[in-house]
Parts: sequence; structure tokens; C-alpha cells
Amino acid sequence: MPEPVAQWLWHRGIHTVKDWHDLTAEPSLSSPYLLPDMQLAVDILENALRQQWKIRIHGDYDADGVTATAVMLIGLKALDPSGVVDFHIPNRFDEGYGLSTDAVRQAAEDDVQLLVTVDCGASSQEAATLARQLGLTLIITDHHGLSTPLPTAAAIVNPERMQTPNRFSGAGVALQLIRALTERTGRLVGDQLLAIAAIGTVADVVPLIGDNRSLVKLGLAALRSGVLVGASALVERSHRSLSHLQASDLAFYLGPRLNAAGRMADAAPAVEILTTTDPARANTLADQLDQANLRRRELERELVEQAWLQLQEWRQSGRSLTPFVVVGGDGWHQGVIGIVASRLKEVLRSPVAVVGWDGDEGKGSARSVDGLNLLGHLRRTDDAFLKLGGHRGAAGFSLKRQSLTELAQRLSERLPPEVMRYRYRGPVVDGRYGAEELSTEVAEWVDRLQPTGHGFEAPRWLIRGKIDDMRLMGAQGDHVRYHFEGTTWTGLAFHAGSKASWMAPGNVIWTVGELHWDVYRDRRQLRFRSDQLLTPPMAAPWAPGLRLSSPPTRLTGPMVLIVDSQLELKQLAQQGIDCYDWTHPAAERALLSRRVASGEVDRFAFCQWRPWPEWQAVADHVIWLCHPLSIEGLGFAASLLRTSGTQWLDPIRLNAPSRGRLLSKWQRLVPERDALARLWRLLASGHTPLWAGRGVFQELGLDPSAKSRTDHRRLMDSPSYRQGWALRTSIESENLLEAIMRTQGRLGSEHGMDAIDSGHT
Repeated sequence: MPEPVAQWLWHRGIHTVKDWHDLTAEPSLSSPYLLPDMQLAVDILENALRQQWKIRIHGDYDADGVTATAVMLIGLKALDPSGVVDFHIPNRFDEGYGLSTDAVRQAAEDDVQLLVTVDCGASSQEAATLARQLGLTLIITDHHGLSTPLPTAAAIVNPERMQTPNRFSGAGVALQLIRALTERTGRLVGDQLLAIAAIGTVADVVPLIGDNRSLVKLGLAALRSGVLVGASALVERSHRSLSHLQASDLAFYLGPRLNAAGRMADAAPAVEILTTTDPARANTLADQLDQANLRRRELERELVEQAWLQLQEWRQSGRSLTPFVVVGGDGWHQGVIGIVASRLKEVLRSPVAVVGWDGDEGKGSARSVDGLNLLGHLRRTDDAFLKLGGHRGAAGFSLKRQSLTELAQRLSERLPPEVMRYRYRGPVVDGRYGAEELSTEVAEWVDRLQPTGHGFEAPRWLIRGKIDDMRLMGAQGDHVRYHFEGTTWTGLAFHAGSKASWMAPGNVIWTVGELHWDVYRDRRQLRFRSDQLLTPPMAAPWAPGLRLSSPPTRLTGPMVLIVDSQLELKQLAQQGIDCYDWTHPAAERALLSRRVASGEVDRFAFCQWRPWPEWQAVADHVIWLCHPLSIEGLGFAASLLRTSGTQWLDPIRLNAPSRGRLLSKWQRLVPERDALARLWRLLASGHTPLWAGRGVFQELGLDPSAKSRTDHRRLMDSPSYRQGWALRTSIESENLLEAIMRTQGRLGSEHGMDAIDSGHT
């Protein structure tokens, strides 16, 4: 297989032939009786069906909850078509999450004899106790974290009770219970249930390994056959191809539409569209869910913007962002706060909770990052909440009105070290390649190894290429469509319109994303979906705006200060100047970028030896507090200036000692050929010197510890070495001062060149 595919699989834990066979084996599901209390639940349900008990399914209002409800409803009705089986999904705004005492009382009033929960109930102790007192038999099927003590139910089928939990979704647990029931009759569970459970499995972001991977494989095959008329109608509204449906389509198109019903109002239409066999009714419901999803997206955009404004105000008051971020406001829509938390988490790279207040109480939703068991962490501060439930990755809660600042500080205590490190991590990739190395063959291999998702993520590659052509997309020009030289695919970068000027034909950029087959209106095309553009600083004409002089005492307008060391940057920060510092968490840098873009910050600084901020035309003045790293550096700085902006460069900073230190810096960052050879010998002999040149070997794919080294690489194939060589030689071969003189001969008389001639050079 192509090297990018092999490297991706290695990173996903596929290290042996057995691993490979397990990954590519025919899908099959484990015995449902491996789940705790399964035999007990089957016995109770068989007795209830035999005696024609009235059965009510109590679900949840998210996509996992409605799919679990549909699986249980269809499964039980298939076993006994004449039986009385109905369902109830609580209204998010009136009843809240989980099995409530009100729902139990209503079930008793309706003469329900057996109450079966799906995707909820694991922490509903009070409701379970009431059900027993009122004479209801209660079966809890769930996958969320367990309360202590357990609810008093007749059976609790929850993988969290296993010594090694099998991380099913709520829909997956419901499917296993129906499988156990149907196996007693010698029947097989139908494709319809596999299709529904697959949607819930992907929508709830459980790991796509083991049983979940098999379930999604089987469910996708069923969905492609059109077994669910409601799902087919939703696919049509999403302009996807039913015959080429992938797990990503369930995550990005079907799941959100099913979620939208419960988020905006009542989740019952989401259950109905999954259970109906009438195409006309399915189309009506699909239109209804599509409209609800559009309203949800608009609300989401509004709340995300309000959340950012709140964070900006927080930072403006001089407070640093806490490692666990909490935001909220009066009237924030409770159906959308969970998505807002997810959006913020991705950018801030921190766990996030979002609260919507309604009078003296509020409801919140939280999302986790790698390395944090969210529900377990929140339980350490359970005195802050009235009600709390969820699992490792997501949680919901209610609480009395309180200071969100203080809550954020409490939740930021005792976070695991992995979470603290995660705040500083950049994009995680499965390899760095030239754009032309991601071929059609690579895409076909990835396609054959579907499904991908949480736990078996699609490959994400960092690729480098030269722009061949580019155009803006969307009504506001928010998105970018581009093509690299030498490739057979088209790149798409959503919400990257602000970087379009950096992507002119001929420019070289790095981008992180996924290569995949995109089928839109039955047209199959190969795409690279960029989720991060790592565009280098783009040079602009620097001569017109350069002033070889110290800046005047009083300057107006936003200004950028460029320094030469981390120490200088820290000193400026102590003076109250905002600094774009790569030792700060990603959240701080993202927030500063937004504040700069909105014009809220009038002075900000960064170090020229660190990655430059991806800003353009944000300042009226650039002030060099050091010797520029190169002639190119003047061009990079010029791109930060607005029209008619000025760069200020004190002639004293261009003296010979400054140039000497500059060359020494480049040699330390990217050693020359002889120094790299010495480093190679040290590494090969088992030493581990702290030397910056080691990154050059990584970029070339060379391993000094390998027993035999038969392949050879050119140093110029390393981007770091090539950049360092170009900039170092440009400084050595072309004196910066001479370049300024050649470009602006008038500078000598107008801006104090006599001072330089008198000895500073």
C-alpha cells in the first residue's frame, strides 16, 4: 500500500497481521449477553410481551436518544404487533434530561406496567425509587456514567458496569437488547434496526472500533439499500448520494437534522421519521427537520459570537483564560449550548462548559478534550450542581445562579497533566507530504478501509504545495476552493476567505486536512478538505513605508512591536502590552487574534524567531525593536500594515554586532551541513544532544538509530534546511543596509544616514 496509508494505519494501532485481519474482517456483533443484566432484562420483557403488558419506552431528545427509542419501539412491536407499546421523550425545555419523577407519575396514571429507558436513567435514583413505590417495573438501558448507589431498577443494562466497558452508544445498547430477544425466537434483527443504530452510534461519537465498527459497517450497507425511507429523505435534503453514503455523512448531515428536532422543540418527529414506512410522510418530516436545523445553525452562530465577546471582555479586564473555560448568559438557548461548547472546545483546545440562565437557575452543557473523563471530573465539584449526568466526553447539568468565573476556577483545579498539555498542542497529523504524493490510489485505499470516525479517525495529513489556481465560494466569499500544481484533486477550505490573498497562484502553503471522495448530486470527486491553513508570512512591498529612524514619541493608531527574544517579549507583557506568544496556550493566541481583528487592541508584540501571527493589514505602524531577520522579514512586516502604514527601523539596530548575532541565531536554528553531519554521528552513536537540527532529519524521514541506512536524501529536500539556507545566505550575500540604500537612495539625506556613517556601521 502507499506509504501515507501505511503510516496512517500504524498511528491507529494496526501494527501486526492480526491487527490487519481484525480491521478488515467481515463485520459481526458480539453476544448481547456479555452486557450486565441482559438475561434479566430479556426475561422481564418476554413475560411482559406474553402477558400483554402496557410498555412505555422513555428516551432522550438527542440523536442517540431518538435512534435508541426508534430501535426499541420497532423491535418490540415486531415481536408482538398486537401489544401496547408507546414512547415518551421529555421536552428539553420543560422536563430536562433523563427519567424524571413527573414522567414516572404520568406513566403510572396512564396504566403503564413496564417502563424501559433508552440512553438515559443511569443516574435517575429518585425516579427509579418512585417507580418501585408506584408498582412500575423498570428496566434501564443506558451507556452514561453510573450514579452511586445504582438506581433501584429491575434490570440495569449498561456497559459502564462491565470491568472493561464495551463503549456502545445508547442506540447500540438498545439494539443488543432487541437482538437478545429476537434470538430467543430464532429470528435475526432486521436491517432497519441496524441502519437506525448506526446513525445513533456515529452521532454520539463513540469509538468506531470493535462492535461499533461492525455495527456502522452493517448499518451503512442497510442505509444504502434504502431500507429507511425517512433516512433516504434526509439524505436527499443534504444533497448526498445514498449509494455512496459514509459514516461522515451520518455525522455531518443526518445526525444534526435528527438532533435539531429536540434542540429546537419536540423530538417526536425525529422518532417518527425513523419509524415511518410512508414516503410522503417521510418527505414532510424531512422538510420539517431541515428547517429546524437551519434555525439551529443560525442560533448557534449568534451564541458562538456572544461567547467570544464574553471571552474578549474577560481578557480585556486583565484576567487570563482558565484551563477549564465556562461562559454563559441569560436566555441562551438550551438546545444549542452543547454545540456552542463543542465549537469553542475545538478552537480553545480546552474543556468548555456553556450555561443558559433562566431566572435563578440555569442549564449547562460541557464538552471534554483528550485525557479528561468529564463526568468524573465534574463530580468532584458536584456541590455546584443541582443535577448532573453524562459520560467521558460530554455532560449536562443544572445549577443555581452563581459566578461563572468562580465556577471556571473551581473546575480548572486538579485537571490531569494531559489536559494541561493539550492546550499547547498544534494540529495532530499522520504525516507530512508533498501535495502530489496524495494520489487517487491513496484515496481508494482509505475508501476501502471505511468506516472512519472517533477511535479510528480518517487520516489527517500536513501537505505542502504550490497554488495553481484559487477562487472564493459562498455568498460572502467566506470559503476558498483551490488547486495545487501536480495534483488530481481540488482543495476546499471553509471559513478561510480572509486568507485568500495569501493563496495567489504561485504561492506555496502548508495545509492540514483529509483526502476523501466527495459525492454531491451523484457526482464523485476527489477533495482535500482543509481544516487548517498554515500559510507562511506573505511578503508585501516594504520600501514605500520604511522609515530609517526611531519612531516619534507620540504615534496614533494600532502598532506592532517586533522583538528578537522571548525575554524581551515577556518584558513587554509585564508592561501591559498584548503579546502573541507561542509559549501561551492556543486559547490565548486565538483570543488575541480575534481581538486584533476587531480593532480592540492598539499595541501588540511578537518575537521574529517564532511563528508569526497570521494577520494582515491590522496596524498603522510596525516598530522594529531589533535587527530584522532578513530582507524578507521587512516584506513580512509590511503585510501587517494597512494602506499608507509605516515601518520604523532605528539605524542603530543595523550595526555590525547586530548582524553578527543574527547570523549566529540562524546557524543555531538550522545548522549548516558540517554541523548536521556531527549531529548525525552523535545521534547514531546513541547520544541525544539538544540540537535544533534534529528536525531536519525528521523532515527527511531519516532515523539515525536504524541498523542499516541505504537510502539517501538531499538536505535541500528538508523545508526547514531550505528556508534556513535561503535566509542565511541572503543575509550573508546581501547586506540589509545596502539593500535599503539601493531601494531608497533618498534615505541617506532624509533619515539620518550620517549617523550610520559616523560609526554605527
